[in-house]
Amino acid sequence: MGARLVRAAAGLALGAVLALPVAAGDRAWSLGAGGGASLPSGDLADRFDSGWNFHADLTYHATPTLGIQLGYGHHEFGAKADLFDFTALDGTQKIDNASLGLVLSTPRGRSLGAYLVAGGGLYFREVEITRLEGSLTVPFCDPWWGVCYTDTVPIESIVGQRSSTDLGLHLGGGLTIEAGDDLTLFVEARFHQVWGDQFDTPSGPRKSDARFFPITVGLRF
Repeated sequence: MGARLVRAAAGLALGAVLALPVAAGDRAWSLGAGGGASLPSGDLADRFDSGWNFHADLTYHATPTLGIQLGYGHHEFGAKADLFDFTALDGTQKIDNASLGLVLSTPRGRSLGAYLVAGGGLYFREVEITRLEGSLTVPFCDPWWGVCYTDTVPIESIVGQRSSTDLGLHLGGGLTIEAGDDLTLFVEARFHQVWGDQFDTPSGPRKSDARFFPITVGLRF
């Protein structure tokens, strides 16, 4: 359900962007794609190692320095090997996001340029625990794994998938290098803040917010 909602939101945003009038003169549209590393931060980094990302965007250039960007991103993080003292756990967290934002850049066509980007959107988060070994003699409660049992439970109750669809925002910037006719190499970094569900833990209510920094290298044309 959440993944379909993200795709539907991306489709609606794409339709809205494509309905914008085409500017005369310069190319009004650019398409970008790339990949790289995604670095977790804060509580997410306590539970997951650095992962990877894929990014794609479609930008409408309203002026030579201002654009409206529709973006899609996929991020994957693996569980830290030493996450728990009492058991061995394997798993992943996958985040798909559809976003809409503004891009402020140096004038297009320069051999070397820079830009800032900011916006918000929907984030579909899927957590999967694929292996859990050992003896659970204490309650298992960790909002960033989507699991919170205040009583001891069998291991079979914890292994599996959980998901949520959350709101979030992003802020970042990048550098561009002209690589040929209508072809640009870009390197960018973004900060993502995602507001997650709240869990009632033994130590009190906690929200499963996520923060991460994807560093992406790609091409726009």
